[in-house]
This record gives sequence, C-alpha cells and structure tokens, in this order.
Amino acid sequence: MNECFQMEDAYAGIYGHRLLAAQLRKIQADMEGFAIQTDDQTAKQMYYSQSKELQNLIDIINPYLKE
Repeated sequence: MNECFQMEDAYAGIYGHRLLAAQLRKIQADMEGFAIQTDDQTAKQMYYSQSKELQNLIDIINPYLKE
C-alpha cells in the first residue's frame, strides 16, 4: 500500500516538473510575441530583455526539471 503512494508522488513530481517547464517556455514565448507586436521601442526592448533572462533561467533549471 505504501509503495502505491510513493509511485503516485513520483508521478505527480514528474508531471509537475514537465508542467512547470512548459509554462516557463510559454511565458518566454509570450514575451517574445509581445515584443514583436508592440511599436513602443522601450517596451519592445523590455520584453526582449525579460525574454532573454527567462530563457537563461530555463536553461539553468532545466536539468533539475528532468529529474
């Protein structure tokens, strides 16, 4: 019975990691989309900058999300 709970916890952990990774990629892609859509150069630069920072974060944490 205890093994069943451990398997459920492991599955939830893997699913949670994949979900987090997908959400971060979506947010990063949304920022790039906002940058493309806006004509405001200040906002465009901000969106691209934040997109790049988020991509760096994704690259750093991605190995941990695959565990």
